[in-house]
Amino acid sequence: MFTRLANAMHMLEFFKGDKTTLKTFIDKVNELKADKYIETTWIVFEKELAKAQTVYNDNVM
Repeated sequence: MFTRLANAMHMLEFFKGDKTTLKTFIDKVNELKADKYIETTWIVFEKELAKAQTVYNDNVM
């Protein structure tokens, strides 16, 4: 089973994605204000936003 899976994985092609939608999302949520949300929720949101910004900034510049 592993050999069949490995063979199928070798046939996959990987393409660099278009980050336009990600950038639009980041710009939109950057307008949100922390005082409008529960602190624990905001902390999780900030961590995930930072990850999204890292993905966007990776190889963009």
